[in-house]
Formats: sequence, C-alpha cells, structure tokens
Amino acid sequence: MKQFLLNLFFPRFCLNCKKEGTLLCYDCFSLIQILNKRYCPFCHPAKPGNTCPSCQEKRFIDALYAAAPSNDFIIKKIISQLRKNYFKDLSLVATFIIANHLYLCNRLTVNNDFVLTFCPCSLKEKKKIGFDPAEEIAKEIAKALKIEISGNFFNKKVFLVNDVFTEEMDSFAKKIKEKGAEKVFALTLARD
Repeated sequence: MKQFLLNLFFPRFCLNCKKEGTLLCYDCFSLIQILNKRYCPFCHPAKPGNTCPSCQEKRFIDALYAAAPSNDFIIKKIISQLRKNYFKDLSLVATFIIANHLYLCNRLTVNNDFVLTFCPCSLKEKKKIGFDPAEEIAKEIAKALKIEISGNFFNKKVFLVNDVFTEEMDSFAKKIKEKGAEKVFALTLARD
C-alpha cells in the first residue's frame, strides 16, 4: 500500500528520457557504455589490468573496477542526481551498473576473504543530501555480492566503494592497508 501511494503521488521517471516507471529505463540503460576491462587507476588506460607495477610502488589501490567512463552522459546524470537531488534509490541503479561491470570483467571470485567499505562524504554534504551516496551504493553492493560492510580489514581483501574514482581513494586505501588488509580494490560507478 505504501509503495502504491508513493508511486501515485510521486511517480518515477527515467532520469534520461523521462519515461514513467523507473529511474532508468531499459532503453536508456542499454545506452551506457559499461566497461569490460580494468585499467591502472593512476596511469589510466596505458596498462590494462590491475595497478601497474610502477604505480604499485607508490600507490595503495591494487585494482580499479570502474563500471563506466565518467564522460558517459547517463552516468553523469546518475552521479549528479545522487549527489544533489536526494534520489537515494539511484544507489540501486548504480549497483546494477557496477554488477554488470563485474560480470563483464569476469576475473573475480568473491568469497569470505572479502569485506566492503566506502569513502564517506563530508558531514556537511551528508547533511545537505540526507544520505551518503557511497554508503548507499556500498549497502546495495554488499547485498548483491553477499559480503559484509566491515571495518575489520585484517587479512582481508577489501572493496573500497565510491561513486567516482578519485585520488582521495588511494589515501583511504593506505589507511585500510595499515589496518592489515591484504589487497584493496576500488569499486566505483565511474572514473574521474
């Protein structure tokens, strides 16, 4: 009943084409260029795969799983809406896109050795929006992958979640590795 009333008074429209029904319709989802490869997050597309050996010497993120390029116009809209317009439910859309990326990369077996954490936004931003976009995406990814969000990183492989990959994530990865993490994988909707 609650969902019926919400849909009645606040119908959902595709954020791209404005078709009524969902926040991102199937047609618009199919326009997103979901990446099927990973690249070194620091020297960019130069070295496919994990963080390249020369970057690994001075960086802490072992690999970046960025689902789509940040210049994709629909991805830009999703990130903008997540950060500015209080659409918490877009975390489900972001999770679906990230899950498709992980499926296309098909090189990762997630098991009990993995935990998940996120890069928190500032308290000011969280208060303004009403939620932390990275935290909401992390919650949905944790459900989808059946792993826990945890602060216990000792001897674990850690997914570090954010909406967009930024250099700041490497600082978080350093702190996570200082707490005993075996590896840190950045998991994002897009790469800046």
